[in-house]
Amino acid sequence: MLISRAAPAKINLNLCVTGRRNDGYHYLDSLMVFTKWGDAVSVQKSDALTLSMTGLPVDADLLSTMRDSPNLVIKALYAMADATGHDTNLSIVVRKNIPSGGGLGGGSSNAAATMHALNELWRHPLSMDELCAIGLKFGAEMPVCIRGQSTHVQGVGDVLTSKNVPSMPILIVWPDTPLLTVDVFQKFKRDGVAFDDVSLISKGVKNGKNSLTDTAISLCPDIQKILSNIENLDGCEFARMSGTGSACFGVFKTDTQAQQGVRHFKNAVSTRTI
Repeated sequence: MLISRAAPAKINLNLCVTGRRNDGYHYLDSLMVFTKWGDAVSVQKSDALTLSMTGLPVDADLLSTMRDSPNLVIKALYAMADATGHDTNLSIVVRKNIPSGGGLGGGSSNAAATMHALNELWRHPLSMDELCAIGLKFGAEMPVCIRGQSTHVQGVGDVLTSKNVPSMPILIVWPDTPLLTVDVFQKFKRDGVAFDDVSLISKGVKNGKNSLTDTAISLCPDIQKILSNIENLDGCEFARMSGTGSACFGVFKTDTQAQQGVRHFKNAVSTRTI
């Protein structure tokens, strides 16, 4: 039986860094939404574990199916197999549209989609809370990607509050330079950037911000140019960087205006939030 799941791109409509734990993990306050555009994952039983990634090119090490693979899909697979006692003889195919290193949650969304597909294939041995607990081991974005709905995320990704966010037209643009989450947070720490005061975090999305933007721009100056160009497009309500970058987005008044914005950039897509 072949089971397919969508793996939508994630957008941080705002993102504030409010502190840091002793183990180095940062406390975040973010409103995350998902888009109709993204990747897709298919899973079925097989004689051996195989992984295929089509679409956008990926680093060769992400094709490893060993336990020490850096691919979150494989990490999640082994963790679920260990938790349920199922074997890993599976064929997994990931169709990549989301660029790596863009702050769009592609790796986390792929892993979340894989976990849901496996849970269905294995007749739902794990609850949503159990899936999220496993996912959190592999990153702060995993639980919200597993839930797959607009969410106010706090703590280290473990405090989730569902939010009703209206669907909106959105333009997503990414430079040729990817950014690694660990590099952005390490530089954020080295630069001694002040944490955001929780009491000052804006409740209005349009007046929000991404606290990591300046740090990301210092690593990838093209981000500043992209943000400025998006802001100057007709119908743009606001423009911001998603996650740790390097992808940026603009929220528009109409779908047509978002679609028209695509032609101004080398790497861009227009879609809607879910």
